[in-house]
Amino acid sequence: MIVPLANVRRRFVRYVAQLRGNRSSRLVVGLLIVSASTGVLAGARDLAAASSAPLPCTASQVRIALTTNTPSAVVGQVVVVRATLTNTSTVTCTVTIGATSPTFTVYDRAGVARWSYCDSRVRPEVCPQYLRLVTLAPGHQFVKTASWATSKVAPVTPAGIYRLECRFVGTSIAASAHFYLARSPSSPRVMTEADAGRIVTLNVGREIELRFATSTYVWSTPRLSTTTVLTAVAGASPSTPTYVAASPGRVAVSTIGTPRCYPQCLMPSRIVRFVVRVLQPVPAGK
Repeated sequence: MIVPLANVRRRFVRYVAQLRGNRSSRLVVGLLIVSASTGVLAGARDLAAASSAPLPCTASQVRIALTTNTPSAVVGQVVVVRATLTNTSTVTCTVTIGATSPTFTVYDRAGVARWSYCDSRVRPEVCPQYLRLVTLAPGHQFVKTASWATSKVAPVTPAGIYRLECRFVGTSIAASAHFYLARSPSSPRVMTEADAGRIVTLNVGREIELRFATSTYVWSTPRLSTTTVLTAVAGASPSTPTYVAASPGRVAVSTIGTPRCYPQCLMPSRIVRFVVRVLQPVPAGK
């Protein structure tokens, strides 16, 4: 049976009036009133807390910067992508992050997805499935990185310009950037002692191999003035260090040859130094 609220209210008023007629019941009335007031205050506090909780960030409240560790990559090189989300508004907001948020996806010129971080629609992958809220105060940032081993797509991915896209789940927050993917020529540029003092010019994606005579000298590990222009090729023989031109710029390469007969002989050591200039190739059709 459903009792109308008005009837309940009238019964409660009559009950309180009866209690007031009895001195011993006045304490009970006070407790009823205090208890009711406390419940109202607690409910008000809960409502205020709920209404003041940060809302999800919108695209107009944040700025997202999407970068890669190199503007040009070579098949076989690991491309590290980085998304930086900054709250540019004056209020605190939240963003959902996890293994699948934000997503990183690489598209070719035809719009075909060639790689995606933790996205089974592009390629099978075991990824932790979790999402959580991150609170961003005004001016604060959230940063996430992911690595793409381009060698996994070597048989099917041609050289060219690719678009990297980043999206946060459940929002319109997104950004994109472009980079160039090149294939390394089958024959690297070979450098010997005779190239000491020279300036060598290579395109991004070209390999360079240091092939010095080892019958007379023991050569030290080459020193590079910067590690962003040339990247060491994994698995290369220590006797023939090999690098790939990763990004445009200039780098000085030097090594020291110590005579194998040292210290029994007085033959001097030999220093070989040369400069490599790396240029950005112009993609076909431009």
